Amino acid sequence: MNMILGLVDVLFQNKPEKYGRLTKRLTELEASFNKEIKKDNPNYSEEMAYLKKLFMKHFNTIEEDTFYSDAYADNTAYLQYIHVLLRLAVCSGSDAIVSDFLSFLKKKGRTINLNPHTDKNDKHT
Repeated sequence: MNMILGLVDVLFQNKPEKYGRLTKRLTELEASFNKEIKKDNPNYSEEMAYLKKLFMKHFNTIEEDTFYSDAYADNTAYLQYIHVLLRLAVCSGSDAIVSDFLSFLKKKGRTINLNPHTDKNDKHT
């Protein structure tokens, strides 16, 4: 899986004029994630690689005012109980990124709970 993540990163680096700002933003946001989030999710690297691929695929659908805003945490505070990478997808403002990422997670057998009031102890949300 690290190989796939590496390939996606190479694609980002090969087109810095197009993906430079996106790469910087994703790096900043990923660095802000709690290490426990990554440790608690054995599929984190695979999911992040797929999400990065979706950001490239749907690059033109990213809502720049939201995604590149310094108020990212405020934009996703109401999503605090859902999958951390899904929050990143939601913050993109792209329905295509969110939809494709949810489909990917579902195919992997991940249950995504979009209602935080049903089960806050579910680690897969």
